[in-house]
Amino acid sequence: MKKTKSLFAGLVILSGLNIYAQTTIPPQGYIQPAAVPAAIALPAGQVSLLRVHGEGWQIYTCTMVAGAPAWSLVGPNASLFNYRQGQLGIHFAGPGSLTTPTPEWQLIDGSGVVGAKVASAPSPDPTAVSWLLLTVASHFGSSGFLSNITTIQRVNTVGGIAPTAGCDATSQGIMSQVPYSADYYFSM
Repeated sequence: MKKTKSLFAGLVILSGLNIYAQTTIPPQGYIQPAAVPAAIALPAGQVSLLRVHGEGWQIYTCTMVAGAPAWSLVGPNASLFNYRQGQLGIHFAGPGSLTTPTPEWQLIDGSGVVGAKVASAPSPDPTAVSWLLLTVASHFGSSGFLSNITTIQRVNTVGGIAPTAGCDATSQGIMSQVPYSADYYFSM
């Protein structure tokens, strides 16, 4: 019986270590800065600490804008991956996203940030959403990797632009999910 308890206790400890290992963000070492237009360059003195690849959707809803039907951005719904460990977090639209999208990122360590757009630059791919420079408006969640991040860049975008058809006076309120991907650089 004593041997069984020891084995069980050992398995619990190993399981706990495995969970801890999955919820920490390993350092990535030196990250080559993103090659970007000057409009979305990092502020002087900042360095990138984390680069992730996001894959998911840009979500739009058909609404009336200035008296005419148009697709309006609701926000993203994407998973964030690094190049070594797999999924590291999520990117989504925060509260109030139907009126004013608030881009948010949360990592598996529980740390999160809310972004505010500072500048944009057209993607080199005309079928992709713009590249962005965002400042961190606030932090949320537990203390973790994103706790000291102050700036985010969205680059290397593919897809995600609003649909060009399907929104008219009779289709108000319908939503469209457009596949997209992008690289995100988290800096301070």
